[in-house]
Amino acid sequence: MIHSNDGGGICSICSEYYSNRPHPRNNDGMFITKSFQNWKKSNGAKVEDNKLLKHHLSDGYRTAMIIKNEQLTMTTCGRSVYGMVHQQSSEQKDINLKRLCDFADAAYYLYKQEIPHTTHYENLLQLVARLDGSREIQKFMDSSPHNATYRSPGIATEFLESVSEWLRSDIASALRSSPFIAILADEATDLRVRSELSICFRNVSSGQAIESLFSLQRVFATDADTLSDTILTLLKKHDVTLHKIYWMYFDGVANMAGNKNGVQAKLKNDYKRLITFIAIATY
Repeated sequence: MIHSNDGGGICSICSEYYSNRPHPRNNDGMFITKSFQNWKKSNGAKVEDNKLLKHHLSDGYRTAMIIKNEQLTMTTCGRSVYGMVHQQSSEQKDINLKRLCDFADAAYYLYKQEIPHTTHYENLLQLVARLDGSREIQKFMDSSPHNATYRSPGIATEFLESVSEWLRSDIASALRSSPFIAILADEATDLRVRSELSICFRNVSSGQAIESLFSLQRVFATDADTLSDTILTLLKKHDVTLHKIYWMYFDGVANMAGNKNGVQAKLKNDYKRLITFIAIATY
């Protein structure tokens, strides 16, 4: 727990883990970006009377703690994905790559079926190992160090984040080399009642127009300033210049499409450029 300047407290584990990730379901930022201040509710023996204990037992805290412990373990034992595929014999590299592909396939199945990977990943791997007639998966799992088995919920999360970052990096590279870019964005509320801004791009590659979902950004406000700043920050982070953007596609709501104070107006005014704005009809 880190004490904040306002006399409250923030969970150091969660604030670090969720700094660039979506917050846990049904969490409004308490212990992450909002400091806990109701210290009268911190001494009870029962969960319902102790907010600190409730947070400690929450799924969000457990996930953050798992990832932190595993990262520490990997650093301590020196066994990483990089080491498994680059610092061993050719034969062992091939075996490691095959097993990592097996584990990634299992994680992908959970993602695709929208099954919680933090609670089902290890059980699915155990099932896959039992069904594997060659017993190679089970052999790999049995021979792995106890602190580096690659079958924990945290590894499933890292698979997802690594693939996401790889795809985003590839798209950003294509955007930087494209002479023309169109940006598409829309704000919506997800099942956790949180505002999310989806950002897509259309770019030209080998004479073909390609459309890609680039990012889903959580936003804490939906005013034009916040949304335009979110878009500009994302572009700057991936070194994509706004001067290549010739078209913008947003829906017709005022905060996005407003001629004076909408996102499209602010992007035009900030860069003093003629960018064609096209409003997308919503039904």
